[in-house]
Amino acid sequence: MLDKFASNKIASVLEDAANTIRVVAAERDEAVSKLAAIEIERRSEKLAKAMLDKGVTEDSSRDLVDSLVKKAQVSMGDFEDLERSVALIGPEMGRKLGQVGSTNDHVSNAQGGTSPLESYLLG
Repeated sequence: MLDKFASNKIASVLEDAANTIRVVAAERDEAVSKLAAIEIERRSEKLAKAMLDKGVTEDSSRDLVDSLVKKAQVSMGDFEDLERSVALIGPEMGRKLGQVGSTNDHVSNAQGGTSPLESYLLG
């Protein structure tokens, strides 16, 4: 009779342990998911700041972060490619390239170039 009582007790403990493991695993999965979302948000904010600092875009910071988060959720590979691309851009390169395309003749003559590109390179 003692063996039957012990085996019932062991079965009950094992069943409780299995349920507890399932609950803990679900909590862990939820925490990992939240952490991934926070990491994407942080990386998106960092990338948006770099893009704004380098003159790549003139979008508002919050709109840019939101679009970057969506991009990361759709394709993390594209997001990482964008991060690497922005890292390769020099400071204020977006603004400088925009200046190359301008047609201000007095600027090119003052710096000695015959075209906006030459003026940019010489100045």
